[in-house]
Amino acid sequence: MSHNLIGFLGCDLYDVILYCGSILQQLEYKVLLVDESESCALTCCISAPEEYRRYLFESAWGKKNQEILQLTCDTCHETSEYHTALMVNGQETDRKSKLVLTYQGMDFIRGINPEELKELSKSYDYIFISMGYEENKELLDLCKNIFLCTDQQLQHILQLRYVDCIDQSKSYLLFSSSEDKRIDANYIQALSEITFDKDHICEFICDEKDQLLKLNCQY
Repeated sequence: MSHNLIGFLGCDLYDVILYCGSILQQLEYKVLLVDESESCALTCCISAPEEYRRYLFESAWGKKNQEILQLTCDTCHETSEYHTALMVNGQETDRKSKLVLTYQGMDFIRGINPEELKELSKSYDYIFISMGYEENKELLDLCKNIFLCTDQQLQHILQLRYVDCIDQSKSYLLFSSSEDKRIDANYIQALSEITFDKDHICEFICDEKDQLLKLNCQY
């Protein structure tokens, strides 16, 4: 387990991930953001060439574009997402490793496996992994802390019931709240059927202005 790996499991609080990463970057820490989620919400916040964004989205959501060609690596003789030829402006570009993008002083990568994560953890002070509801036990085991994320929407709270890979000692509840104080930390714990230590509950207010700022993160 590395000291600098933090997982975010649950609904998309990509704005919180970006804000925390930006603060650490301003403090001169080296930060890597990883989008491992099915929604690609964090990926939508990152400036990238349109061809590469299209490649990321189609890889994540299962749509196959004729311009994306699967190749077999000469070394390992395996075909996978890591060995891909991408047609950019009519030119074939070899993608034998994942492209690391730099955004506002932070590095970003879409998708990661445990071995890559172990290696990258040596080069960064902090790595934030946005997982959505896709539980990857191997990745979660490597994280020092895991934030279970939700807002006050019922479907997001209830989905937390089905999260299995939870180590209570390193798990935190992170939730955004509105003016409706009926849906508080106690209510969320009751609905999700997960109990957190009092010191492991993090609440932040998300008002109309905050919602606009969250939207601006993607546009």
